[in-house]
Amino acid sequence: MKIIFLINATAKDKSRFIKKNYKDDNNCFILHSSESFIDPAFDQLDDSETKLVLVENGVQSLIKGLDLVVDYVKQKHEIDLNILIHAAENIGLETEVIDFENVSEIGQGITSVDQKAWNRIIRSIISTYAESIGIEEICIVGGKNVLIKFYKHENKGNEIFFYATNQKSIFNYNYDEEIDQNSGEREVEEFKSFQEAFENIQKKYHIFQLYPLRINEKYTSALNKAYQKFLGYQKTDFNFKEWHEFLN
Repeated sequence: MKIIFLINATAKDKSRFIKKNYKDDNNCFILHSSESFIDPAFDQLDDSETKLVLVENGVQSLIKGLDLVVDYVKQKHEIDLNILIHAAENIGLETEVIDFENVSEIGQGITSVDQKAWNRIIRSIISTYAESIGIEEICIVGGKNVLIKFYKHENKGNEIFFYATNQKSIFNYNYDEEIDQNSGEREVEEFKSFQEAFENIQKKYHIFQLYPLRINEKYTSALNKAYQKFLGYQKTDFNFKEWHEFLN
């Protein structure tokens, strides 16, 4: 289950992409901005009832475990797209961004859509879905060029732990080449226990050598145990006062 952003895709691009990747499995829900909002009666995303229907359909597709495939027109600056990517990953959703690089070929329909309003629709889907699965923040840590957010949520009575980073990946689509599914995907690993998840973070990012930015008090004891274990393995003196202040 993930959100796939199709950048500057024509109707033909989308059709071929869906056919190639999903065939008859029906494992995706396509959020078409071009089909939903070109009708002048919708007044460029100003119809609140239409917004609610789109958000509800998007949220329900994620709850059902479907991939959400979204139209997206690339802007001069990618900050809005990056915000959406991080928002999705922060709640445990995998993301994939595919840039078709054919701006000149895009029909007038999709380019006439108010992209900022469309972004609000996507953010609403992500935030509403997050509320539905009850995500709890454990901690946020950071350092030079890295930010890690650690979370927990429950699924059918089972606790699931996961984390997200500020990295992103975008790749270009070429019909003449086979798609390397890993090149443009951001996978979100899930773990069944706090210990398993935290050990994975520590192994990959040496988390105690980063700065603690925010820690949920409910997890102070568990983090302190992991921190003391980390100190026990150090062959040299290690003193990071920020961790001491947060955990003691």
